[in-house]
Amino acid sequence: MSIVLQRNAQKPFTTMCDLYALPNDFPGFEEAQKISDPYERVKQLENALFDDINDSRFIPYIQLHEFEALILSDPIKLEERFPNYQSEVQKLVSLCQSFESPELINDGEQTAPSKRIIQAIPILLENRSRKVLFISI
Repeated sequence: MSIVLQRNAQKPFTTMCDLYALPNDFPGFEEAQKISDPYERVKQLENALFDDINDSRFIPYIQLHEFEALILSDPIKLEERFPNYQSEVQKLVSLCQSFESPELINDGEQTAPSKRIIQAIPILLENRSRKVLFISI
């Protein structure tokens, strides 16, 4: 982050961290584990991260729901990136229509949004080490 700070002296910057993938040494992690309300836990972690970065341009953001839930908000977009998986994407579209919200597609370790997407499009598992997937949402 220090490189970003130096290159962009006037611009604000942010993060997008997955709440459930934070490392144990994340600022405020131990204290946050004691908070049962996930929204309050996120708020506490964002405040701790803001204090740790100590820069007025920094806007901390921790994603409460899985990033993949964002993808499932419009799963048809996956066809653009994975045209050979149209029938699988259509299954994801049907799945999403059976839930009130993409955030609700998270009822177990094997049925979390990431697991459902990888089950539909297994090539994603091969690319998972890259940590970056570009899809226009």
